[in-house]
Amino acid sequence: MRKRITLEAKFSTFIEVDGVKDYPYIGWISDNTLKINIKKIFETDPQINEQYLSIYFYKIAQQNHNSENGKIPNLQSLIASHHLSAYLEENCYYQALKIYQKLQPYNYNMTKVDVFLMAREVAANPETFKDYNSSISSFKTYAGCKIYQKVIDRLRQGREQEKYSDTGLLRNISITKFKESLNLADIKEEEKRRCLLAWQCFKKKYVPTQKQGSKQLQPPSEKDLEGFAKLYQKLSPEKEKITGQEIKRLLDICLQALKRSRKRTFISLDGIDIEKDWENVANNDHIYQQERLELQQQIHTVLVDVIQSLPDEAKKLFELVFGLNISQEDVGKYLLGCHQSSVGRRIQTQRKKILQAVGIWSQNNWQITLNSEQLKVMDKELEPYLENYFRTPFVEFLTTKIEGMPDKISLCRIFYGQCESKVSLFLQQYPKISEDDLKKKLAEVKQNLQIELEKYVADNYSKSLAKSESVKQKVTVFIENYLKNAPYANFSLQDLSKLLNNTLSVGVNGV
Repeated sequence: MRKRITLEAKFSTFIEVDGVKDYPYIGWISDNTLKINIKKIFETDPQINEQYLSIYFYKIAQQNHNSENGKIPNLQSLIASHHLSAYLEENCYYQALKIYQKLQPYNYNMTKVDVFLMAREVAANPETFKDYNSSISSFKTYAGCKIYQKVIDRLRQGREQEKYSDTGLLRNISITKFKESLNLADIKEEEKRRCLLAWQCFKKKYVPTQKQGSKQLQPPSEKDLEGFAKLYQKLSPEKEKITGQEIKRLLDICLQALKRSRKRTFISLDGIDIEKDWENVANNDHIYQQERLELQQQIHTVLVDVIQSLPDEAKKLFELVFGLNISQEDVGKYLLGCHQSSVGRRIQTQRKKILQAVGIWSQNNWQITLNSEQLKVMDKELEPYLENYFRTPFVEFLTTKIEGMPDKISLCRIFYGQCESKVSLFLQQYPKISEDDLKKKLAEVKQNLQIELEKYVADNYSKSLAKSESVKQKVTVFIENYLKNAPYANFSLQDLSKLLNNTLSVGVNGV
């Protein structure tokens, strides 16, 4: 399932399903009215976030939306309710798949699409979430739990109805549920009116009878049907003449509508490529994680391609500014011989190229056009990626150097391994060595790495840059962070004990 990225999409698009092939998701459909409305909201407050929007629409949707009090929802409340429904589509999808899997051992005659549509109906009623408390959880998390609970409850109620005979079902259904079932059926309005009146006559005139040895209600007799027909003619505004057999036909239509109302499907749309069938629902979380990783890999590939196509000068700028965190002022002064503002403009020009590449990829693969505001947000989110990517050359260089000093790796493990009391544990094992001795040796390691990395900067970028005191300070910080996060630092206390018993006893003289 393709995840919606922008807030505009999350609050204005709905899942398209294929009920014939039982695919609960084949794509996203955009609602133009909701799309226009959400854009107006963003124009008013560009900094608005997802949680605020969900609560905002939830509160508006609750106003005048309680169908039990007979009020007709106003337009604002109705639009808010639709925004909320759009926002919860993914919730409905994943909860439906979870419920569908849960139903399998119990022989429910339900498809994945059936369950999804039930979840969607639950989510469309703001009263479902009337007990929401924003101080406890996000709206989406709470909604997911409520949708799951409500759908399960409805399915249990449906199972309760299965114990009824056809006659019992007609007799025990409420008028609200009966009308809902008729409205969902593919029946002309005039026929619906006749069915409703026939059912009302049945409810008023039918006298419950049971066959001996059976608890189920018996169907109306021919005499009963004729009695229903007489009442029908009396209550009909047109005084319509009708037979008992016609009443029976209308009641049969009512029964079919009641039974079908629990099972709704959408017809497949031509030209839509089905992406994937969710046969192994038990592994949904794993599948979702896999999809997310695949998406990240796709974006990573796009970014790498465009970064590698940048001019050499631009790559060096990015490596120094984002990799080593050297200031633009120092880069301009010691490398390019220009003002800091010129360096900033050059970097911004190249960042725009990277963002444009992502925008083109998004349009080609997702049919999503990123606007200027979305690109600004993405530009901020790009920062950590650039830092991680352009740090790599320096990390690889230091790794090569420290791997050439195996005796020093043991020392670094003592100070940077992720376990408690590393230094004190070592000193207990080797009482002749003081903590000051270890710190001096570590300082020597850092100094050696400092000299090597400064030389690397001088050879590959600028000798004057490497001599700058502010740049040397940045190199020092980089080395310290490298030593803290190097692979050997992820070390347990048990691993350290083995190391002390094996390695350090040999390498202590070289520390």
